[in-house]
Amino acid sequence: MGHDKKRKDWGHQWQPQRQSGNVTLKHSGTAEALVQQVRQVIEAHFGFEVGVVVRDAGDWQQVVQQNPFLDQTEHLHVAFLGNTPSDSQLKALQEAPIGEDRWGLKGDNLYLFYPDGTAGALLTHAVLEKKLKVSATVRNWRTVLKIRDMLLES
Repeated sequence: MGHDKKRKDWGHQWQPQRQSGNVTLKHSGTAEALVQQVRQVIEAHFGFEVGVVVRDAGDWQQVVQQNPFLDQTEHLHVAFLGNTPSDSQLKALQEAPIGEDRWGLKGDNLYLFYPDGTAGALLTHAVLEKKLKVSATVRNWRTVLKIRDMLLES
């Protein structure tokens, strides 16, 4: 299905980000309403349900500014969480065997540092969702910065 048809269905001005799983769009409603609308459009067009996480341009800039691993961005990723984990959920993540991998939580964004890269990482997307019991989408730091720059230009 072409992008023009999808744009009409969504009723918003939007731009897909190539090969990243990200879409940027202009929307005047609530984040919750947008999440539901995006889920419905994806399910209608592709036949499956996905978790959707929404951040606005200000949130995205804050993600960059709050990075607790400023000097270690080569192997850095950010997990954008569907909601802020509870104390018991965080405890479950703290107790998980994650080897040398490290993480830092800022609100509903979990910064993930993989000192040896992601190939043998133990702190995986599946571990995050299982321990935290929230939907998450993970992006590497280069993608985070590219999207931030694009949002600043718009």
